This record gives sequence, C-alpha cells and structure tokens, in this order.
Amino acid sequence: MPMGPVTHVLSRVAELYGTELKVLIGRDVSKAQSWQRYVAVYLAHELTGQSCAMIGRVAGGRGHDTIRRGINRVKEAISTDQEKHAEVRRIRAAVDTAELVVLASEAVTGDYRKRLIATLLRTISECHGALRQLGVEDTHVAP
Repeated sequence: MPMGPVTHVLSRVAELYGTELKVLIGRDVSKAQSWQRYVAVYLAHELTGQSCAMIGRVAGGRGHDTIRRGINRVKEAISTDQEKHAEVRRIRAAVDTAELVVLASEAVTGDYRKRLIATLLRTISECHGALRQLGVEDTHVAP
C-alpha cells in the first residue's frame, strides 16, 4: 500500500534528522524532539497543503490546534533565527528535491500533483538563483 503524502514528508524529515517516524511522531516532549516534530508538520503543511487536522491524525493523533501551534513556532523561529532558518531550508530542500519528483509522477493526480510540481519548479528556480549568486553561470542541465 503506497504511503500518503503527509506520511511521506514526515518519514523523510525523520530520516533527515536521523530518527524513525515512530520516534518523530511519538510523545517525547524534549526540546530537540519537539522542534523536529514542529519542522516535520510545518513542512507537511507547506508541501502537501493538507489541513492541520489531517496532518495531526497522521502525526500521532494530534489535534488541529497542536499542529497549528507547531507550524507557528517554526514560522516564528525562521523569521528571527538565522540558524533555524537555514536548518529548515536545508531540510525542505532535501525533501523537495528528490521526493517531489517521485510524488509528482503520474500516480499522483489533481490539485496535489499541481502543488508538488509548482513546489519542485520553485525549488529548482531557487537553486539556480543561489548558483548564480555564487558565480556559477551555466546552470543548464542537459536532458
């Protein structure tokens, strides 16, 4: 049975943090574990467009308010803390780059597929912009 988009994002974030999904969505309330969970639900919301209630069901049976609070904590942190901003951006890029290509395949349809493709194109554009800022002019990739 294929993995749903929210589960896919949460699993990938867990992997990138060097943990397992069951640990990420578990009940550990340590600061480090909570931050990783906040990042995971933030990215699940950003990348899939799913509701907080849906993400909460997948993320260990948490409620809408809990997920919204986590999303807001990440938004606040990345707007004021450059290290947190860089961390979330790095995690997002890792999820975006390879995973969205797979998820945007023909097996995914409708609005979700459109959002995935838009996110992938935005990420590619951001990468090209970053390379230009570094002085790399020829960023064309041959087919």
